Amino acid sequence: QGEVDQQVYLDVDFAMFKELFESNKNVVLKSYPNLNHLFMYSETGNIDEYQVKSYVSDEVVYDMVRWLNGEDILKEVKR
Repeated sequence: QGEVDQQVYLDVDFAMFKELFESNKNVVLKSYPNLNHLFMYSETGNIDEYQVKSYVSDEVVYDMVRWLNGEDILKEVKR
């Protein structure tokens, strides 16, 4: 979840999923500071910033690669 996402809200949607899956050891939820709905760097999350050419955050790509490679990302602390 991008923390400045204006389409899926950290304080509502992410919080709901955290509560829903808090006892499930097989679910890892992560939030990424300064990323928008597209996991790109953003100051405000405003949809106008989508017009700025950018890339998916390296941190998100790294996490996805680790997950796809079967690394045990479940050892990480849930945020």
